[in-house]
This record gives sequence, C-alpha cells and structure tokens, in this order.
Amino acid sequence: MGIFKDLDIINDALAFLKGKKVLFFYLPSVIALVSGSFPFWGGNAFNIFDKVVEPIGIFSALLFSVIFIVVEHFLKRKDKLYYSKNEEDIQYLERYKKFTRNIVAVISFSIFIAGVVIILALVLPLIKISNSWWLAARNFVFCFFAIQYIVMILIVVKEMYAMLTDDIESKY
Repeated sequence: MGIFKDLDIINDALAFLKGKKVLFFYLPSVIALVSGSFPFWGGNAFNIFDKVVEPIGIFSALLFSVIFIVVEHFLKRKDKLYYSKNEEDIQYLERYKKFTRNIVAVISFSIFIAGVVIILALVLPLIKISNSWWLAARNFVFCFFAIQYIVMILIVVKEMYAMLTDDIESKY
C-alpha cells in the first residue's frame, strides 16, 4: 500500500474490508467490466454522470452525520460501563468499540470514494474522445467506483443493523 501508508482512513477501511473482497472488489469489477463493454453512454454521458452526483452528495452528508451519532453513542456507553467489573459489560463495551472504530473507518472511506466518484463525474464528460476503447474505459472506471460506493453503503447498513440488533438484545 506504499502510496497510502499515511492515510489512516484508507488503511483502516481496507483492513476491515479485507474479508469482504468479493463484495467490495470483485463484484464492482465484474459489473464495471460488463458496463465498460457497452459504450452506451456516448453523447448522454454528462446527463448520466450529473444524475449520479446529487444522490451521492446527499448520502455522503447523511453518512457524515452518522459518524458523529455512532461515536456519541459509544462515548455514552463508555462513560456508563467503563468502571464496571462485570465481564459481560466489558465484552459488550469492547464489541461496541470495535464496531464504532470499523463503522467510522468504513463511512470515512465511503465519503472518500464519493469524492472520487464526484470528481470522475465532473471530469470524465469533459474529455471529448469518441474512441470506443476510451468510452469503455471511462464507463469501467466510473462504474467501478460508483458501485464500490453503493457496496460501502450496504456494508454500513449491514454493520449498523448487526450492532442495533445486538443493542436490542442487550440490557443497555
């Protein structure tokens, strides 16, 4: 990871996503390859790219606020359970700490990917090349990152669901 060694957001998120390679790397690659093999976004590219930027911006803003809510809930639990001698409380706090760290990393990384998608959506339509290889490569790159963003949202929802159901089942 040489170039990214000082970027904790990327390192932490990739460490968490290591076990989710199929979902995060392979699935977007296959879908992007299929999309890239059809240069169907020729003249209407700007309209399609433009329509993608708005929802990504909205979701990113929502995810950004979720970071603070998750951390706030962890800090409340930490204050409440930090001095507990009960083994169950200590394990719960450790699970919640791990969840909080992972979800903050994944959300931060998804916001980073959203920035990449937005930049691509703004820059790619400006490059006026009619070559079918260029259109296929452009579609592949854009779809790959856009699908990764969607996968990140699904991972966040899955992780939040798991922790919320754990909270419902616990005594806290």
